[in-house]
Amino acid sequence: MSDFEKYLSEFEKAQKYFESQISDREDKAFEYGTIVVRNAVLVSGGGLLAVPTIVSLASDVDVDVANASLAGVMFACALLVALFGAYVIHINWTLHSAAWHKHWEDRQNLLKNIYLDSVMKDELIVDVSKHFKKRISLTFYIPHILAIVFLVLIILGFYCLYSSLGVFGGVVSAF
Repeated sequence: MSDFEKYLSEFEKAQKYFESQISDREDKAFEYGTIVVRNAVLVSGGGLLAVPTIVSLASDVDVDVANASLAGVMFACALLVALFGAYVIHINWTLHSAAWHKHWEDRQNLLKNIYLDSVMKDELIVDVSKHFKKRISLTFYIPHILAIVFLVLIILGFYCLYSSLGVFGGVVSAF
């Protein structure tokens, strides 16, 4: 088997592997972004729409408008945090995909150097560091922090809403 045939064989194996990894990352980027945005919009948007509806239906209860308004602000902020978090998750998976593209490019150059340029493996310097490592790590942690902020905003939103209706024993100021 000639060096060129060895190269083609190795190239085809590597190409299948990297294409599957790249495709997997791109699919996940779309899937997770869609799931997160859909659920966050349902929860926070539903809460945002529920505030004026519940307040208008509570005709026989003294409604604290300040708390009801604060509940609406909390739900609106939660919606914005969720959308931002979804976008950061999308960026994270896009970076994963770009890293696999870069790994594939490195692998192509490595195979070319070994089989076509007759460079000895010992002479090759292969950068084994992770591509986009810092950006991937950052975009991994930011959505986790935003998820906690989202939950706090949702809990505070419902607390303000129920406080405005006097659920906790009369009209109580949430803050």
